[in-house]
Amino acid sequence: MSGLNLQEIRTERLLLRRPRLDDAQELFEAITSDALVVRLVGWPRHTDSEATLQVLVRSDDYWREHGVGPFVVVGSDSHSIIGTTGLSLTANNCASTGYVLARAAWGRGLASEALTEMVRLATRLDITELTAFVHPQNLKSIRVLDKLKFELRSTERTEHFPNVDGGVACSVLDYVRVLR
Repeated sequence: MSGLNLQEIRTERLLLRRPRLDDAQELFEAITSDALVVRLVGWPRHTDSEATLQVLVRSDDYWREHGVGPFVVVGSDSHSIIGTTGLSLTANNCASTGYVLARAAWGRGLASEALTEMVRLATRLDITELTAFVHPQNLKSIRVLDKLKFELRSTERTEHFPNVDGGVACSVLDYVRVLR
């Protein structure tokens, strides 16, 4: 990873940057507290900004340990945080990715734009396989993964979705994109 500036990535409409601890309140208001936004994610909705701050502390630790990690997604036009994405290193040159966008960012192609950058970053980091999982009801995210040439690998894995149906575990769609 030496020689790569992983702290921020710019696209035509987005800035993807390493999160800062002072992002907690803005993330809480735009994303982590919004029941509709977090309905189909694998972590519970936050009830206060302290919970969001604790995630950012863990994010900072992950960046220090791995040199890469979560990114906040900032709209170039608004300069506001509109989402999150990132890479989580797994094993054998593999990583997982995903995204969450605030409601104000839905339906504008920004998820595809952010995730495209995660694919590019993974390629630059010599990641050979990039994975993502999605709740089967999340049809828009399924379309994003299909558009970016992720292929459905399995439906046998079970994940806990604390914001759906009382938090029961369900089978997820496990996607993969082979990068080389």
